[in-house]
Amino acid sequence: PHTQAETAIDTDELLGRCLGKIEFMDRLLSRFVDASEKELAEIELALEQQNATELARVAHRLAGSALNVSAKSLASKTKELEQLALQGDIA
Repeated sequence: PHTQAETAIDTDELLGRCLGKIEFMDRLLSRFVDASEKELAEIELALEQQNATELARVAHRLAGSALNVSAKSLASKTKELEQLALQGDIA
């Protein structure tokens, strides 16, 4: 059975996007982890401040980053968060 970590990112798809270059894929994933930690902190702050505009902006950015590294589930959830924020529903 697959663990959650194994299915969070479609590594086969990502490796294909990286033209089979594992080192490039590793660098891309490392940058993604660093950026997403910052974006998650920004999402937390936007939620604390009840700032729907900022929440939508950061969620959109994180969704795009997630798609770039084939993290489809995360991209889907952050797009959902973005849509809720755009509707003003941040509860």
